Amino acid sequence: MPSPARKSTAQSTGPDEVVAIAFAAGDPRRAAILRALQHDSFAASELSQLLDMAQTALSHHLRILREAGLVVSRREGNSLYYRRDQSSAQPFKSALFAALDESDLREDLVSGIDQLHAAREHQVERFFRSNADALKSQRMLISETRTYAPSLEELWQPSAGRKARALEIGPGDGEILSLLARDFGSVTAVDQVARMLEPVRQTFARNRHVTFVEQEYTRFRSREHFDAVVAAMVLHHFPSPRTFFTQTSKLLADNGRLFIAELERHEHEWVREACGDLWLGFDAAELDHWAGTSGLTPGPRQFLAQKNGFSIQILTYSYSSTKKEQP
Repeated sequence: MPSPARKSTAQSTGPDEVVAIAFAAGDPRRAAILRALQHDSFAASELSQLLDMAQTALSHHLRILREAGLVVSRREGNSLYYRRDQSSAQPFKSALFAALDESDLREDLVSGIDQLHAAREHQVERFFRSNADALKSQRMLISETRTYAPSLEELWQPSAGRKARALEIGPGDGEILSLLARDFGSVTAVDQVARMLEPVRQTFARNRHVTFVEQEYTRFRSREHFDAVVAAMVLHHFPSPRTFFTQTSKLLADNGRLFIAELERHEHEWVREACGDLWLGFDAAELDHWAGTSGLTPGPRQFLAQKNGFSIQILTYSYSSTKKEQP
C-alpha cells in the first residue's frame, strides 16, 4: 500500500490525459523523439539530424508531444532545446517513459548523440584555448569567485579533514583550490585544456597533496573515490549536464557530496561569445532531476543575487550507493 507521503505527491491522470498521452507516444516517430531525449536536451536542429527528419515534420511531432505534456522546451539564444517533461509525478507518464527505456538505444542514435556531444565539447575547448587570457575579466562581469567561495567552504566543512579527498573540476585561477587544499588532505584538479591548467599548476607546484590532471572530466578515471567534488561555475560549459552527474556519482565515495556553484536560468545571450557558455544557466529543479537519476540526493542550498542581473545558486547533493542500487 502506498505511503501517505507518496499519495500526496503523485498526481492522478484523468481519462482525457491518458488518451492524449497514449496518442502522442503511439506514433513511432514521436516515440523515437522521446527515446532520443532519454538522457539529454537537444535543439530542434539536432533532433532533425539525429532522427533524419525534416524540420517541418519534426516541429509537428514536437508540438503534439508538448501539448500532451511529454516534452518541454527552453530557449537558448536563437534555438529551442527540448527535453522530456519529468516535472510531474504522474504514474502513467512515468510508466510510459520507463517502458520506452527498457531497450537500449539503436546504435545509430547512440553514435549520433556521441557526435553531437563531441561537437559541443570541441566548441568549448576551442573557446578556452583561444580566450584563456581574457576570460577572467569577462567572468568578473558576472560574478567574482570571492562572492560565492565562502558559501561553498561553509557547506563542504562537514566533509573536510586530513584524511578526506576532494576533486575540483576546472580550477580556474585557483581561488577555490586554495580553500580545498587548506581543508582536505588530498586534492585533485581536473581540466581538459592545458593552457587553463598550467598557470594554476605552477602556483601549487610546491604543494604535494594537490594533483593536476589534464583530462576531459567525463573521461577522468580514479582508483580512489572522493569525499567531495566541487564544480564552481563550470556546469554551463558541459556538453551534457546529465552526463556530468552520471560521472560524478561514479567518482564519489559512499556518503560523499557534490558542491555546485552555478548560474540560475537567465537570458543574457552575450555570455556565449564572451565566456564560451553552452547553456544560459539552469533551474534548480532541472539539476535536481538529473542528479536524482544518478543516485544523488539534494541537500542544503543557498541563492545569491549578483550584479548585472545574474543570480548564483549554491547546491549540494549527497551520494549513497545503497540508494542508487534501489529499483
